[in-house]
Amino acid sequence: MRFAIRLMRNRALTWSAALMFVTASVLVGLFVTVKAFALTAQQVDERDLGRFDARVELATPEPPDLAGVRRAGGRDITVTLSSTDVRPSVVDPPVTRYLEADWGVTPFPARFALTSGRWPRHAGEAVVTAATGSSLAVPHGTLRVVGTVRDSYSGWNTILAAPGTFATIRGEGVSATTTVYWNGPASAGAALAGTVVARDTRHPRSWIERNPLVHRIPALALPVLTVLAISGLTGAWSRRTRTLLHSVGVRQTYAVGVAATASTLVWTALGIGAGIGIGLLVRTILARDRAEPFSPVPDLLPPTAQLLLVTSLACGVYFRRGTRAAGPAARRYLAVLLVGAVAFAITRSDGVTGAMVVTALVGAVVLLLVPDLVPRLAGLLPERDPRLRLGARRLRDRGASAVVVLTAALTPALALMTLLATDLAHQEASVVPDAPSGQVIVSGRAGIGHPPPDDVLAAVRTRITGQGVRTGFLPRQRLLVVDSPDDVSALDHRALTPTELESLRSGRFVPFTDPSWRSYANGVVLAAHTTNAAPSAVVFTDVPDDIARAAQQAVADARLGHSFVLVHRPPEPAVLPTSLYAVAIGPALLAVLTAAAVAGTRARTSRDHATVLTAVGVGKRWIQQLLLLESGVTTAISLGLALLVALPPMALAGVAVRVPWGHVGLLAAGCALAVLVAGSRPQVGGPCSTAGLVPARRGPRSAGR
Repeated sequence: MRFAIRLMRNRALTWSAALMFVTASVLVGLFVTVKAFALTAQQVDERDLGRFDARVELATPEPPDLAGVRRAGGRDITVTLSSTDVRPSVVDPPVTRYLEADWGVTPFPARFALTSGRWPRHAGEAVVTAATGSSLAVPHGTLRVVGTVRDSYSGWNTILAAPGTFATIRGEGVSATTTVYWNGPASAGAALAGTVVARDTRHPRSWIERNPLVHRIPALALPVLTVLAISGLTGAWSRRTRTLLHSVGVRQTYAVGVAATASTLVWTALGIGAGIGIGLLVRTILARDRAEPFSPVPDLLPPTAQLLLVTSLACGVYFRRGTRAAGPAARRYLAVLLVGAVAFAITRSDGVTGAMVVTALVGAVVLLLVPDLVPRLAGLLPERDPRLRLGARRLRDRGASAVVVLTAALTPALALMTLLATDLAHQEASVVPDAPSGQVIVSGRAGIGHPPPDDVLAAVRTRITGQGVRTGFLPRQRLLVVDSPDDVSALDHRALTPTELESLRSGRFVPFTDPSWRSYANGVVLAAHTTNAAPSAVVFTDVPDDIARAAQQAVADARLGHSFVLVHRPPEPAVLPTSLYAVAIGPALLAVLTAAAVAGTRARTSRDHATVLTAVGVGKRWIQQLLLLESGVTTAISLGLALLVALPPMALAGVAVRVPWGHVGLLAAGCALAVLVAGSRPQVGGPCSTAGLVPARRGPRSAGR
């Protein structure tokens, strides 16, 4: 062991093993950060159940029969009414949660906290999260605001009202659901017609927990690949050290593997500590602008123990084997088998989950073939310059391990970026304006297939003149019905072709070209050819924007409710939750730091080469250019392979991919900058392969000395 301890002092081994510090710190920091966005089961119960054991949600606001619940053992029963229709009577009201309960019994002590005033006690009283005065106008009534409250689990606008309040504002366009809470056995809810949710109910996992690319796959793959990179970077040192130990009569050459393993595990432990600190710091920063609470700091023993175990096993495999080639034939056979698995997975994959499986399999194939690909790609470098020739030779000899670990680090980042960009594109494509430009659609609350209430239509007519286009609707065929072809032209903002006119006159339907109308109906047909169309929306055309807004305001001023009057408004850009951005930033940061660590380690472990080149008169700038060339080519190859792994498998798995080339370019620029900073400082000095490895032999000097 004393030889192993001495070997651990070697600078080449130390800086190579430091790669594990970067991997461990980012993996643990990412785990601590992303777990903050996944609420624990206890937090979900605090949010949804309050202080109760179970609940049942009913579809109507009618009072339920609670006798059966009591007979089955239910006690401390509380009934609430909830609605998203009770909003401030303004144009474009904020999304609002209305909750009516007996607040004197404190049903949700961990969720709602009174910040001023008092809890509502009488019908018509309410507390709100955003106070605008002593009263609040809502559809069909006015609430008296008696205080303000903080909702710890939501950033929505919230109204908490006293029992009986909903009955005073109930009307057209306002609905609610009833929820019964109780303490006692969950089976007591069998007396009610609804699904029982209890504290032992298994809650669905969040997207972060379901996506293995976020942490599970990197936590298993990156430590193994990092150890592989360390093994490759220290290969020459390992061979020379074993030879040196044999030459001085030491047969315990396993000390080299022990030293490499111990050094790697020390850096892993240091990285775990740094990762915990990084994760806690990031959580603190993100918590400042977040309405919902973070989950508590997770139990760190399982992920850190897994990280240490995987690293130890990888060290045992690679460092015990020394630097011998790892069976290229077996590796290629395994790659062929995995190609078959990829083909099978493509035929069975469906959606994002299948795409991730295909991506993982393709990644395994590519990584298995990297030792064959890198020498061929390095051979493509032009040989007109000595730096290119030497760099190509060094890449053929020692570049595969670095490419493997960089490709593995870049792939999750690129895959997650692409998944998020694709999801964002799908959201943007699915969101269209509520009404075409220049049109006002007045309908029932349930949609354009229902006629508007008379008082709503009367309020709109106080601002808009003209009769409008009265329509019908065929719900089974999703067809709009109008009286004439002129109505079709007015609704679709275009002149009809002769073929379309002939289709309408012969009783066939014509599809809409306007995206807003396409979202409501498959097409339009004339009323003369239908007999069972139900009355539906009234559409006013050629309405200026200010008049359209005035029509909405007239309905709001009359406190008739929301969603009756639709006007043209460009859709707001889609926004992803902060947690998903954090999930993408973590792997991207890992990729950049890994690129820096690989480049820096290659520079430090090239001390022997730099010393020899300096001894023959090569300048430091020339050596810097050589190192940057090696690291740049390594990064470029890794980025290309990562794109090959991350993008095509998603398309093959049936996902309509949108590549965020801007973000890909930013990631590539970050890696290039990291390589430039970390990989351009050659270490020049005495031979690092022998210095400090074995104590110098002390004996009588030769006679000639």
